[in-house]
Amino acid sequence: MRKAFGKAEDFYRVRLITIKEEIPPEMDWKEGIIYFKPKMEKSKSLTKYRVELIEIDTNRRISLEDFSEKDLALKKIEEVQFDLSKLTKHQFENKYNFFSE
Repeated sequence: MRKAFGKAEDFYRVRLITIKEEIPPEMDWKEGIIYFKPKMEKSKSLTKYRVELIEIDTNRRISLEDFSEKDLALKKIEEVQFDLSKLTKHQFENKYNFFSE
């Protein structure tokens, strides 16, 4: 049987994931032309940073928040790490509005 109470850091770890999404350029189709050389446009990329908790016993991932700036995500990680070290499992789960299974 798994341990059900104790310090939050005994149950969870926090991590930062970088998600990059490539957005291809739009194709300029013309009716009646079988093939033409497309304009050479660079694809755009979107980067977002996700703060996740990992449940140690089950490796279950719990997404806390997504950020567009890395600095904001790192600040959130510091906050979560502080809470992990100070709060109990129950207090931590209540603060971040999730519950383990």
